[in-house]
Amino acid sequence: MKSKRIVIYNPKRFFLFTTILILIFSIIIANIFNLNKSYGQYANKEFDYDYYVVKKGDTLWSIVNNHYSNKYDPRKLIYQVKHLNELEDNIIYEGDTLKLPDL
Repeated sequence: MKSKRIVIYNPKRFFLFTTILILIFSIIIANIFNLNKSYGQYANKEFDYDYYVVKKGDTLWSIVNNHYSNKYDPRKLIYQVKHLNELEDNIIYEGDTLKLPDL
C-alpha cells in the first residue's frame, strides 16, 4: 500500500491556521485549570472590609455616599455592598452590620 504525501499549498495560511488552533486550545486549557480560583486576590479575607452598623434612617445610597468619595459610581458600590452582604434587595434594618469594600 502506497502512503499519501501531504502537500502544503499555502505555507502562510497553514502557519496562521496552526497558530490560531494552538491559541484556542491554550485558552481552553487555561480556563479549565482556572475554574476553581477566585476572581479577586483578596476576595475571602476579612481585613479587606470596613464594617458599618446601620442607623435609623440609613439607606444603601446614603451609606455609600457618606462613606466613599464622589469619584466612585454609587450604583456600582451599592451592587458590591449588596453582593458582599448577600442582600437580595435594598432593604436594610437598624442595627444591621454591613461589610463595605475597602477601596
